[in-house]
Amino acid sequence: MTTDSFHTIQLESTTSSTIRNVTLYPSRAEITRVFKFGVNVGQNQVHINGLPNAIDRQSLRVDGVGEITIRDVIISNIPTASNTSDNSTLQTLLLEKERTQKALERCKRSQSSLENLFGTMNIQHVDVGNLSNIVQSYDKTAEELDEKMIELDGKMKEIEKKIQEENQKAGVTSQRQLGMRVSVVVFADTGDDIELVLTYACAGYQQTWKAGYDIRVDMTASEKQVFLVYKATVKQDTGESWDNVPLTLDTTTPTYGASLPSLGTWSIAERARQQTEGTSSDTKLPPSIIIDPRPHDDSQLDKPAGGGGFHTMALKKKSRVASTTVTSKGNVNATFRVPGVVNIPSKNNDERTFTIAEVKLDAAIIWATVPKKEPRVMFKARITNTSEYTLLNGQGSVYVDGSFISRIDVPLVSPMESFDCPLGYDPTVRVTYHEIRKKESTSGFYSKTKEHLFTQSMTIHNTKNVPIPALKVIDQIPVSEVSGIEVRLINPPLKLSDPTNASKSLGTADSSSGTVGGGGAGSTEPFQRDDETIKSLTKSLNRFSVGNTANLSRSYTTSTRPSAPKVKVSEDVFAQWDGADESEGVNSETTARSLGSDGKLNWVCRVPAQTKMDLVLQYEIRVPAKMDVSFEGVKNERP
Repeated sequence: MTTDSFHTIQLESTTSSTIRNVTLYPSRAEITRVFKFGVNVGQNQVHINGLPNAIDRQSLRVDGVGEITIRDVIISNIPTASNTSDNSTLQTLLLEKERTQKALERCKRSQSSLENLFGTMNIQHVDVGNLSNIVQSYDKTAEELDEKMIELDGKMKEIEKKIQEENQKAGVTSQRQLGMRVSVVVFADTGDDIELVLTYACAGYQQTWKAGYDIRVDMTASEKQVFLVYKATVKQDTGESWDNVPLTLDTTTPTYGASLPSLGTWSIAERARQQTEGTSSDTKLPPSIIIDPRPHDDSQLDKPAGGGGFHTMALKKKSRVASTTVTSKGNVNATFRVPGVVNIPSKNNDERTFTIAEVKLDAAIIWATVPKKEPRVMFKARITNTSEYTLLNGQGSVYVDGSFISRIDVPLVSPMESFDCPLGYDPTVRVTYHEIRKKESTSGFYSKTKEHLFTQSMTIHNTKNVPIPALKVIDQIPVSEVSGIEVRLINPPLKLSDPTNASKSLGTADSSSGTVGGGGAGSTEPFQRDDETIKSLTKSLNRFSVGNTANLSRSYTTSTRPSAPKVKVSEDVFAQWDGADESEGVNSETTARSLGSDGKLNWVCRVPAQTKMDLVLQYEIRVPAKMDVSFEGVKNERP
């Protein structure tokens, strides 16, 4: 054979190659196939048939191993019989299937957005009179989405059934998914066996992986209270069967042609004056300013790079890299290698679950209650990711002492970051919110003032055999928005960080007005940084405010700035304004200045085992004697 003659080689992708590696991204898969075959000296035309239709043409890369040179690479569709290529009914069904699939994805995103919106609503910012309308609107919208999902699911099954019938009529099997061909021109110096390595990506939602977790909390452990099982759920529908393949999971989302956008000129101009009928031309109108919020773009984003991913090369034989264990690398993205080899068939609804890692993590258990609204105690675990792995966003099943509690959304957590894991209600901690006591008196000679003294008591009962290290009790006093009405906090005797920035109508009593709280003798001395008992309470505490779920992944930080006002109530209790935890963080001077302006405060308690603890909230409202004031908001009424 001369070097100018062609030798044609036909290869079938699924039977003539082995899969060296599969790297699965959140919305695409990268497959590496190795073909071993003999060639003749000179030019060889190699046709590789049966590659997936979902292949991303621009991602194709062909490498040669051996004394060869790759001269040309062409990717094309495999010619099919005329009865199938002209089947307009089948093409219409495939198009309808794609539309239905996208409609299902939109419904799922709408459901997720609706749940997130309803979950972030704060009861303090919702008019009680509109609460019924909001709930009804949520229920109606959710019902409409559910009905649409059911309808689309049924439509999808019907379309798939019709597609299967059309394929059977045309004599087409599931191999229709493998309808691509790669043609490679190989020039060989010798007639030996060579290797061609094909690397290509399959894009779309048919091949994906997502993270999942089992979070097991051991309340009896003294350290490493959380055992976390990191799992990956994988599915693919490329038409290829991935049998005995090494699997790598990557968190990267590949992009093409991405670049940093540029800012153009944002101009401000005077609006042209318009002459109207009946208006004198001598009348001067004030100048009007136009601000165009749309920046003028001076450059466009780079377009996606074109061309194939091949190039001419002459490579010597390379040694294969041995499989590694589960790893996490890089400061931006994480890569995990599933140990051993796996089998993943091509079925869109067939999911496989693999364990990535099992780790023990540190956690701080925090209890909190808002007895004015609900006399129950919630507790959560603030989990610190002390492992080397990046935790991706995903669903987690939570177990406490072996019992299933709930399912949560785990946020993106890098090593040494923290996230909150709600553990539900703790029935072993009981809270009693006693009836409020009210005492009235009158003072003044000419300008009489009525003084209303309110005393709210509450009892915390720890029925556990172990102490509660940190329990936050959240309450509030009213805030006046009317001139002439003054509210003074008496117990606990908290002082405003910056009274000039807080509500002028919210005052604090003198230290002499302090009363007994926490079940023991009251103390008005400010919280001292060297008080180890209270300092340990502060260290183990993180914010747990009413209706605040937006900061679940915020880490607790400390600062050298002066701490927010805290008052030691007893040996195991100190009081602070709500939000004081954030005021100790970096760049939170504004928060510290506004502490107490909303009237919210809390106690942080260490409750010994089998012990009851009493807390007292006492405040005074002063109003002019002739003013008619309603105290509906301060009564002990259940919402």
